[in-house]
Amino acid sequence: MENRKASSILCLFTILLATLTFTSKTQAASPDVTRISGLDRYETNLSIVKKGWAEAPNVIIANGENFPDALCAAPLAKSKNAPIILTSKDKLNSSALEELAKLKTKNVYIIGGTGVISSSIENQLKELGITCTRLAGEDRFETSVKVAEQLTTENGIAIASGENFPDALSIAPIAAKMDMPILLSSKDSLPNKVSTYLEDKNIPVSYVVGGVGVLSSDIKSSLKNPKRLSGMDRYETNIRVLNEFQDSLDLTSMFVASANNFPDALSGSVLASNYNAPIVLVDNAFGQATYDFLKQQNCKTVNILGGTGAVDAIAEYNLTNMVKYSNIVRVDDISDIAFINEDYHFPPKAIASFEDGSTKFVPVLWNSKKVDTSKAAAYQFEGTVSGYDGKVKLNLNVVADTDGSTRNIGNGTNVAYYKGYLYYSTSKDGNKVYRIKDDGTELTKISDDYALNINIADNHIYYSNSSDSGKIYRMNLDGSDKTKIIDKYSVFTVVKNYIYYSYKNQQESGFYRINTDGSNNTKLSNDYTYYSMSIADNYIYYANSNDNDSIYKMKIDGSGKTKLCSDSSTSINLEDGWIYYEAADGTFTEKGPGYKLYKIKTDGTERTKISDDFPASMIVYNGWIYYRSRLDGDNLYKIRVDGSNKTQLTSIRSEVISIIGGLVFYQAMDYSDGNFMIRLDGTSNSRFISTIISEKESNDTFASAMELNSSQNYGNAAPIRGRLEKDDVDFFKITASTSGYLNITFVSPSIGKNAVVTLMDVNGKTIYSTPAKYNGVTSFATMMYPGATCYIKLSSPHGELIESGLYDLSTWFTPAQ
Repeated sequence: MENRKASSILCLFTILLATLTFTSKTQAASPDVTRISGLDRYETNLSIVKKGWAEAPNVIIANGENFPDALCAAPLAKSKNAPIILTSKDKLNSSALEELAKLKTKNVYIIGGTGVISSSIENQLKELGITCTRLAGEDRFETSVKVAEQLTTENGIAIASGENFPDALSIAPIAAKMDMPILLSSKDSLPNKVSTYLEDKNIPVSYVVGGVGVLSSDIKSSLKNPKRLSGMDRYETNIRVLNEFQDSLDLTSMFVASANNFPDALSGSVLASNYNAPIVLVDNAFGQATYDFLKQQNCKTVNILGGTGAVDAIAEYNLTNMVKYSNIVRVDDISDIAFINEDYHFPPKAIASFEDGSTKFVPVLWNSKKVDTSKAAAYQFEGTVSGYDGKVKLNLNVVADTDGSTRNIGNGTNVAYYKGYLYYSTSKDGNKVYRIKDDGTELTKISDDYALNINIADNHIYYSNSSDSGKIYRMNLDGSDKTKIIDKYSVFTVVKNYIYYSYKNQQESGFYRINTDGSNNTKLSNDYTYYSMSIADNYIYYANSNDNDSIYKMKIDGSGKTKLCSDSSTSINLEDGWIYYEAADGTFTEKGPGYKLYKIKTDGTERTKISDDFPASMIVYNGWIYYRSRLDGDNLYKIRVDGSNKTQLTSIRSEVISIIGGLVFYQAMDYSDGNFMIRLDGTSNSRFISTIISEKESNDTFASAMELNSSQNYGNAAPIRGRLEKDDVDFFKITASTSGYLNITFVSPSIGKNAVVTLMDVNGKTIYSTPAKYNGVTSFATMMYPGATCYIKLSSPHGELIESGLYDLSTWFTPAQ
């Protein structure tokens, strides 16, 4: 699954590692491409109406020649289940009148004053017995307010330029689906009538659609809960809007329209909304942002709005060959937890398997969006996925607390989630303990201890303190009141009010149970484990190091010890009544004894080999096993618990740490054991960074450049976080200590391709210069020798277009080959 825990955490760290992600090559079919068109905009408009409506008691009439008043019509049309019919200013043509008769229309909403749609059209409609309601203001801005007054703001608002049409068209079908009004504005300030309308409204989010070149920063700052959706041009803004709402869109169906004229996209906006589909705005030659978006989609149907004069035959050919579709054969059910009184967010996506063998996240529409978290309870919800006939189940447990019994979902490792915060330690900072809120705020170091095996329960953190020989400590969630609980190095887990632990030294060994406050230490068994234990349903499952690490279970009071199998294992995971483990099979490889992947029921029956792979550091989560493959260079893999859908996730040596929400946290052994995270479907591979260095102002001249001490490996690289303001330039200075390649990575989604990274020598001469891509990312490498110095200059050729110029800059050296 993927939920807020995952998406928020991923947004914290923006250095993407596309080169580390493995993507399999699969075959898929081309989509069905249909063109909805006519000889002109009015015939195209009526073709769209016929496609979507057999009857329509309500119809929206908008001007087909003059865009401003018409831009705000889509949400109103959706709310009335009404098509939009376009007209010239003075007269409805005969085809439009015939269509109104076929639709059995009773009510028409005319958008705009008589200067846009004349009273003669109103008279035509009245002659047909149709009731007319005109929504008009003194100008386009007040007209948008009049339309907005027919809607609500409970899902937010969209602010778009009233001086150009593409940005409003990008959000029109989405705003329509969300019952969200589109309000028009001038460039520099919010019109008075719009401001007055918004004054007393409860607005959860105000989407500002378009960059500061079309809607200024002053407009954004005047709004409640503003969020800008923009790119460097109309195409990038369109894709930015679609990416923002992709979790709520059905991307198996798509509408495509020209970005260079408004009628076709406006006509199709309500039809697209009825399919919960996006409108992709194109030119005949696709830009990189549009191309990348289309290539990523699993789309079955593409509807082109307009004739070849709007979207030409070459573009249609490219769509047919670029977009692919593969049938979904399975969607995974989801198990999740919510804390009592938590504002629970339903996971927007689930993992789907396709007939071409690939897996990816797909949006889920749940049968409910509300859950009572006021008390502990278990719930089951059903969801649907477009293009899949089956149902998806969400099994949700509302709990007062979590403990080691839920370690498969992010407890008992170096990363743990607890009541809205992520707690973690990383070797990049001496395994000191940090916490950060799941919205990306409040990053705080809470302990200087070298902490491993973090367990969180009952508002306390329990951990192995390697600063004190691995003894077990606990502390409050803010790091206060640190207390030593167990004075021995131990394998342990916390369940309910007890710590279960096992150890062996020269004097003694065994399994023990102790209260979480350190009292009532009780020996349970003379058995011990060096490796792994899991607790479920009042049983301890463990690899018994007294018996060649065979798998045993015993009750939590130490009674009922049972040997389940003789397999020698170092890792045990439990899920849904099964034990999953890696075990030696008697063979030998160049890496030592051979291990295979097995499962066995918790009663010791139905021992089954899952895979001949050589797994290590595995975690079982929601029906999948995530592990490091010793047979394939220690790359990260996943495989279903039934042995199907084996999928490579990374092409670097990796060690699985934890799984939380929709993210796998892992160590990259090829990068000095740096911590990384990747989505469960293998996308969005990125650094998990504990230390961020702030840019030191003033560094806006060559002489005042901020000096960087670049690491010798990417895993050790700490990013510089800075901000490019209007007319700002930032300089950085680097001196090489050894021969090697200096690697430079710049990331700033907010600046996008408006950023330029320049490498300069000590005399200020440009060695290399490159703009960022549309997504704000660029990277390159240059050879340096000991003692050589270079400068990095960050700038923007169009600084006036920057509103929030936050960026991350990372540098590191790699040895020369």
